[in-house]
Amino acid sequence: MIALPAHHPDAFGLRSARWTIPVLLKLGSGVMRYGVLRQHLGSISNKSLSAALRQLERDGLVDRKVFAQIPPRVDYWLTPLGDDFVRVVAPFVSFLEQQRPAISSARLEYDARRPCWGPTSKDRKRDVATRPSP
Repeated sequence: MIALPAHHPDAFGLRSARWTIPVLLKLGSGVMRYGVLRQHLGSISNKSLSAALRQLERDGLVDRKVFAQIPPRVDYWLTPLGDDFVRVVAPFVSFLEQQRPAISSARLEYDARRPCWGPTSKDRKRDVATRPSP
């Protein structure tokens, strides 16, 4: 069993923010401009992407270069530490993607047994949409 650090929950400076892992995984494919990265991530806002990139740069996982041109251009890439992080996390993310139907099914079964504890209507709609066919 792996022991969790006794330090503050954010001991490693990695926030459990919604966009941290997706940003790192996208940058795992190479250098990307800000706009291209945002397009690849879909529904992320400029504010959320900027905040995630700033935090990841602070944590030493991402680096950037600003080009003095019009329009402004900023390239982002993973540092060696970021590469190591993605190498460790990518198999876990892949496992979760492969198990999505089983997880959705387990949630539906759980919610059926405990209706007062069930998910929000948004969660229910998502789980029904990913439910495996009988």
